[in-house]
Amino acid sequence: MYKILVTEVNHLTGKKSEWIYRNTYKTTQAAEKAAYAFNYTCKAYDNTAKYSRSTRIIKEFSYV
Repeated sequence: MYKILVTEVNHLTGKKSEWIYRNTYKTTQAAEKAAYAFNYTCKAYDNTAKYSRSTRIIKEFSYV
C-alpha cells in the first residue's frame, strides 16, 4: 500500500508544512497518477514562485 506525502511551501512567509493524504493506493502507478494532481506552483509576473506544492510517494507499513 502506498500513500502520498504532500509538502506545501509559502515562499513569501517561508512557512513549510507537510501532511499525508488520507487515501491509500495499492500500486505505485495509481499513487503517481493521484500525486500528479497535487503538484502546483503559483508564480508572479516576474516569474518568482509565491507558493508551491510538491508530492512524494511513501510505502505504508502495516503491523498486523
